[in-house]
Amino acid sequence: FMECNPASQKCCLRQCEQCGDPSDLKNKLLDIFTNNFIDTIKIKKWTSTDRSNLESVELNVDDYIDQFCNQLKDYQTHDFKTKMQATYYRETKMSLKDGEVLVCDFAENYSFILQDEVQSFHWNNEMATLHPFVIYYKKEDEIAHLSFVIISECNIHNTVAVHLFQKHLIEFIKANISAIGPVHKIIYFSDGCAGQYKNCKNFLNLCHHRDDFGIAAEWNFFQQVMERDPVMVLEAQLRD
Repeated sequence: FMECNPASQKCCLRQCEQCGDPSDLKNKLLDIFTNNFIDTIKIKKWTSTDRSNLESVELNVDDYIDQFCNQLKDYQTHDFKTKMQATYYRETKMSLKDGEVLVCDFAENYSFILQDEVQSFHWNNEMATLHPFVIYYKKEDEIAHLSFVIISECNIHNTVAVHLFQKHLIEFIKANISAIGPVHKIIYFSDGCAGQYKNCKNFLNLCHHRDDFGIAAEWNFFQQVMERDPVMVLEAQLRD
């Protein structure tokens, strides 16, 4: 209803002149609700002010259809970009050359949990930064991986922290991978968090990556956190 069949890149990016009109979809949905005697729809909806909340909302059919079709337009573009980025990530990982390393990372704060904590500990609970890295590299014509985790008492996630974490990461890479052969390029993948990764200070650090660490680098940003499964497994093991 919303795209040509098969859909082209222009369709997914809402640049096609032949599709994108939601009128047919709206009429189809309206017929379904009318035939089933449905006047109102109850849904759960994310709302954002200073924080995100999941709220229950009741809408009449017309308002629901309008909101659904408008958000579906944004989802088309989002879904296309997500799939293209995931494909690029997988292809980059599987086509690593000798001396190239791919690093997938993200950071978050973790609150300590004590098994027999007293009630007052809940209000005085300290936190630590967990910054897991999953490192992919080529070994004997196959893609191998290593895991490296930084645990820090500093909970400030900024460019300074990222650069310091990179220093320890690259020392680990040189100590554990360079035995196979010299590492001459690191390919970073992360989300686009402006506080840590996607900012002018980190771009400047990237320009000086070879001067600082003796290795060239490139940085790729996902529009959302993707391919986190290996990193999340590593983090879950740490928490346990």
